[in-house]
Amino acid sequence: RRQRQMCIRDSLKEACPDFQPKSMVDVGAGDGLITEGMGKGWQIEPQNVIGLDIFPPDKPLNGMRHVTYDGVTFPFKAKQHDLATIISVLHHVSHYETMLQETFRILKPGGKLIVRDFNANTSDLKLFNHIMDLFYYRVFTDLPEVPNPGCFLPEKQWETLLTQIGFKKIQHAHPETLAV
Repeated sequence: RRQRQMCIRDSLKEACPDFQPKSMVDVGAGDGLITEGMGKGWQIEPQNVIGLDIFPPDKPLNGMRHVTYDGVTFPFKAKQHDLATIISVLHHVSHYETMLQETFRILKPGGKLIVRDFNANTSDLKLFNHIMDLFYYRVFTDLPEVPNPGCFLPEKQWETLLTQIGFKKIQHAHPETLAV
């Protein structure tokens, strides 16, 4: 499943063929495996690939830097990075608007943001996603410290919020659409 995350890079390359980031921040990087893989895929120098998280990593990775932060304010200057990614993180934070504002703040003009999260466009889907996430973090991985406020929103609501914050030209890709 983690290998499929690389389709995120491919989707951006398809949407922005001339975009070659020199720096990236992966917000909510966790163990950093996806962060490291995306940095290598974009051929970004390891010191410019940053995994940002509220938890320190279990072990260091060679292809990136890890930065621990307070969960609210990113420890970076404004307009510093070319690319930010938020991969399956927004539903874990109750202050997702602040997280998106901070992400906007640290991106250079013309910088890109990639968001991958659940689309909860019905109340049943929202409930299902919340239960599955609780099940995963409490049963399969036994990580009770991972927050789970269940902030599963519909795609249109995310799009509205991103636009209000200042992001422009929102493009959608659904690389893992399920066939029903």
